[in-house]
Amino acid sequence: MREWLLKNCNQVELRIRQVLVAALQNVPPGETARRAMLTGVYDPDDDDRGAFALQMFYQIKTEAVRKAIAAKIAKLVGA
Repeated sequence: MREWLLKNCNQVELRIRQVLVAALQNVPPGETARRAMLTGVYDPDDDDRGAFALQMFYQIKTEAVRKAIAAKIAKLVGA
């Protein structure tokens, strides 16, 4: 697969550019319409949002900040 990609990288890049151009030409110009269209393409569910939030939480390096954020979340959920 890697050899094929290296051999055909120009064609792959061209196709990706064509797909992106075609996609962007179909996005409405207005903010509200654009958001509605993009939500229709992918609207993450609560499990996805929760997994993302947890992933971001694990990236906090400072223990004091991590504890402060955990306390805020605990307060939100009534713990």
